[in-house]
Amino acid sequence: MATGSSSGASGDLVIATGQAARPGEVIMRAGSSTLTDVDAVAGGVSVLSGAGTNSGAVSIGSAAGTRSSGNVSMGTGSADASGDLSLVTGDGVSSSGSVAIAAGTSSAAAGGVSIRAGNS
Repeated sequence: MATGSSSGASGDLVIATGQAARPGEVIMRAGSSTLTDVDAVAGGVSVLSGAGTNSGAVSIGSAAGTRSSGNVSMGTGSADASGDLSLVTGDGVSSSGSVAIAAGTSSAAAGGVSIRAGNS
């Protein structure tokens, strides 16, 4: 799926399910490899903003809810040698971006921040 190229503005691309009492999910998944050799690699999934003088932003999150909001999870799968998870900002000439990890505030029970190394 794609919108056409343009010298002006190209159209938006929206993938969505309709509103319902129990709406469907949007799932993006790459194919699995049917090869069994050690060099077999399954398809990947990339979410990238457009490049330009000022690149576009990438936002991943759950929407606000009247009772609770959904969880946001990022992780690598378990394996004989699992992959790395990196959270980095790009290099900059005049400035580079910051990394902020914070739990939200609450009048009842605020969340915590935990960082721990694995066991070997």
